[in-house]
Amino acid sequence: MLFLIGLACGVLAYKVGKWRMLCVFWEASAFPWNVPLAWRNTSFQLASWFLVALLSVGFATCWSILVVEYAGRVLGVFSWAMLLTIRWHASGIAAVSEGEKRLMTMEAARGTMREAENGNSP
Repeated sequence: MLFLIGLACGVLAYKVGKWRMLCVFWEASAFPWNVPLAWRNTSFQLASWFLVALLSVGFATCWSILVVEYAGRVLGVFSWAMLLTIRWHASGIAAVSEGEKRLMTMEAARGTMREAENGNSP
């Protein structure tokens, strides 16, 4: 049961964390208007951060308890920190790679539009 609860918390933390980091990526990129309107609300940013933190701790705790039961306390405590770190990096890497892919698509579309405008002008 701990495995399934941890898995559910981990997947939700990953998805919401990836979305949060994608919003930060869009704010820092050349296309800040792609940031969802909800993200511009400070209380929404804090609430989503709290949700990700809570789900991440739940994920790491559930799976670390399983590690403690099967491999010992020291390895369980170490795994707790590692699981949190891995979850955070996984969301960040996924968000940046998706953001860069979308950014390249948007820049290619912008270039195509410029070529069409230049080709249509006398």
